[in-house]
Amino acid sequence: MPQKFAGSALLLLVGAALLACRGQGTQTTNSAGTGLRAKAVLPSGSALWKSFSLVKLKDGIDGRLELLVDAQIQSPGGPAMGVLPSCNPCAPVDGSPVPQWCAPLAPRSLARAKVRLVTSSGEVIALRELECPMAQITQEALRAHTGPAYAVTVDLSTEEGAYTGPLTRFAEVVNGKLEWLTATDSRTKETREVELTSTGKSAWTLSPHEGGTDILVAAGDIDSTSPPSEGGAPQVTLLIRYYFDKNRWVRVSRTEAGFWESDSEFPERKRFP
Repeated sequence: MPQKFAGSALLLLVGAALLACRGQGTQTTNSAGTGLRAKAVLPSGSALWKSFSLVKLKDGIDGRLELLVDAQIQSPGGPAMGVLPSCNPCAPVDGSPVPQWCAPLAPRSLARAKVRLVTSSGEVIALRELECPMAQITQEALRAHTGPAYAVTVDLSTEEGAYTGPLTRFAEVVNGKLEWLTATDSRTKETREVELTSTGKSAWTLSPHEGGTDILVAAGDIDSTSPPSEGGAPQVTLLIRYYFDKNRWVRVSRTEAGFWESDSEFPERKRFP
């Protein structure tokens, strides 16, 4: 499973909460170039939830990017297209009643959603299983003069609501392959998958910049590098910017005094590194 960027102590706590929601985590298969491509038959019990057309001139492949869900989610009264309910719509975590359409599904659990890249001839090039039965996928413009990126979101909210919530990753189809967005930290030089959370203590936004788009992240954090005071470790605001530099994404960050929470106004761009 790809690693994700984390901040200091509080973000590590958030990461632990997210991992608890994931079970075994996600799995990715990319068969391009291996000669082991399978025909694009829908997995048993799966349904096509959303599909994006791809063209060879722009994406390096004639085909489509698909989001698959458990076929039972399409039952009458099930979630509407474009709506992201909780991770498992038949097991709400906010105390709301179980939807009526879920009643005949018990005790069977819903299968996890999947993202896959398929050629126009029906060959499966790449497949990734997500953490939840439900997911959302939208197109976003991240880089100039390239095809779109695809924001894939699952809601990992739990009863610890302040530290859990929707998790978003970005995928791109580059030269006919499905690539999940990674970034290299400017200080550590580590390259990891970019995972963006929207919780009571963290948020992110897209910000146009120099013909492309930066990803800005704000999070309340704890400064574990400073000696603790009587009230504990100092609280800080972690500000992260992801930007595309020639042929890779780069992560830069800084901290400032104060503890940011998502009910506050998102920081101005000039405060980011």
